[in-house]
Amino acid sequence: SSALNRLVHLGFNQRRKVLLSSLKKVLSEADGRILTAFWEKEALSPNARAEELAPAVWVKLAGELSCQEGA
Repeated sequence: SSALNRLVHLGFNQRRKVLLSSLKKVLSEADGRILTAFWEKEALSPNARAEELAPAVWVKLAGELSCQEGA
């Protein structure tokens, strides 16, 4: 889906960066809250990097975020 493609692009755009904080900088405030809740629910490390997330986690995360253009 386009939401998944955009999310993965955003996640890998800044390699070797902590994913949670990198995504929060480019997502809307509402999506940032969803992202934080998802991270906690999935028990993901706050220091996780894009390459450390399994493909299934990316798909699940994209489904939970709106990922609208301009967010």
